[in-house]
Amino acid sequence: MTSDIYEIDGKNRGVRMEKKILVIEDNPDFRQMEKKLLELAGYKVLEADNSKDGIRLAISEMPDLVIMDIRLPDKKRGIGAARLIRNNEKSRGIPILFLTGYVGGDATAEVRNIPNTRYLTKPVDMEILLKEIKDCIR
Repeated sequence: MTSDIYEIDGKNRGVRMEKKILVIEDNPDFRQMEKKLLELAGYKVLEADNSKDGIRLAISEMPDLVIMDIRLPDKKRGIGAARLIRNNEKSRGIPILFLTGYVGGDATAEVRNIPNTRYLTKPVDMEILLKEIKDCIR
C-alpha cells in the first residue's frame, strides 16, 4: 500500500509517512469523489478549488503529486498554474497529472510541453487512475 513508506533520517526513523496528493478541482462533487478514492487507497489528500490556492498549497505543502483540471474558474487555467508550479524552485519537481474532460488539440500540445506532466481524460477508470498515480510518485 502507498502509505507503507518510511522516512529514514535518524530523527523519524520507522515513522510511517503517507504520500500526499494535492487535488485542484473546481467541481465540488468530482473533487470529493477523488478525495474519497485517494484516501481509500491510503493517500493523504489536500484540496483546492482554484488555481491560486492550488499553487499556494503546492509550494507550501510540497505534495508528492498534484492532480488538477485543465479548466479552472480563475484567470490562471490549469496549464498556467502548472507552469507556475514548475517555475518555482521549491515545487518544480512535483509530478502533475491533469485529469480533465477537456482534450482540445491546443491543450493537449500545451500539456506535452510541461515537464513531468501527464493527463487522463474524464471519465477515467479508477484502476487506471490509481496506476497512473503510482507511476507518477514512485
